[in-house]
Amino acid sequence: MNYFRFVALVGVALLMSGAAVAAEKKAPQKSPAVSEKPQAAPVAAPQAPPAPVKVGEIAGNFTLKDVDSKEKELSSLKGNAPYTVLTFTNSVCSACRDEMSMLAKVWQKNKEKLQLVAIFTDASTDVGAKATKEMYKDAFVCLMDPAFTIPPAFGFEYTPAMVLIDKSGKVLYSKGGYNKGMGEQTSKEIVSFLK
Repeated sequence: MNYFRFVALVGVALLMSGAAVAAEKKAPQKSPAVSEKPQAAPVAAPQAPPAPVKVGEIAGNFTLKDVDSKEKELSSLKGNAPYTVLTFTNSVCSACRDEMSMLAKVWQKNKEKLQLVAIFTDASTDVGAKATKEMYKDAFVCLMDPAFTIPPAFGFEYTPAMVLIDKSGKVLYSKGGYNKGMGEQTSKEIVSFLK
């Protein structure tokens, strides 16, 4: 989870807890002499989020909009090349831009085997996605996920992060975080899967 989203969530939680305390203080108190039958409120069991997809497991299908506001499904993208890298990125992250530059270089040498899908997770997703399309031309399919719903499905709460999947949807490789010093090693790791 990026820092700003974390700060916003903490702020909302604090505001909500303060409002609940204020409401309790203002609620009229009933006289102890009045007896009422307690009403049992139905309580729904909390649902745990699904476990993140791990290396060796099949990625679930999802649908996101591209830069032209057309819906794209992962299942329809997987068939375009034997392997697909999903990179979770945002437009204000310098490490994300460095990772995308490295991935574009890997793609240039492996176009027939590799497809790159950039999933933008920040509020200005369309700006970042359009700039990426312009800068890298055909290297990336750019999708938008401003609600940050897809990265947690792969165990990520931050950007940059990436997964490599094959045509069947099997996750072959997963990596979170990036810096320029990791470029050569990460490139080699990805290429080692491209048979």
